[in-house]
Amino acid sequence: PDHVAVIGGGTMGAAIAYAFLITGVEIVVLETDANGLARASTKIEALISNSLSSGRFDEAAANAYRNQLTLTTDYKDLGGVDLAIEAVFEDASVKQNVLRSLEVALPPDTVIATNTSYLDVNKLAGVLADPSRLVGLHFFAPAHIMKLLEIVKGKMASPKALAMGYAVAKRLGKIPVV
Repeated sequence: PDHVAVIGGGTMGAAIAYAFLITGVEIVVLETDANGLARASTKIEALISNSLSSGRFDEAAANAYRNQLTLTTDYKDLGGVDLAIEAVFEDASVKQNVLRSLEVALPPDTVIATNTSYLDVNKLAGVLADPSRLVGLHFFAPAHIMKLLEIVKGKMASPKALAMGYAVAKRLGKIPVV
């Protein structure tokens, strides 16, 4: 994936976004309101600044990563993404509402992922008109450091959705485990 949306800019969402940014992926982080956007921006900037000050990359790279990042509250800004990863609070109804909104906002061939750590991926997929487009991508905290990526294959997940999980692992240098 070259253009990814992360829904939820909390600790996990920010770290997932950062993990993609440092591999050259364009990222759109969607939050519910201006306060959420400010928190997400602060968290991602802290990750960039920490890596910059520790010498992981230089100022030019840091600026490139900042330029690859878009922060928004509007689902309409997600139209061009290859993948959308839901990384909101671990609450089934909140996640289901986000998944429904993603399905409406994204082209039908865009893969949707959930970062749930324990909710039933099949129940989450069940709220979609096309449940085959959902795959679980369980990142371990901190997402930009931990090497394992659990790919949760729901009963209805398509080969394309599953392949996207492997593509994410490869792009981020993670070890995929289904």
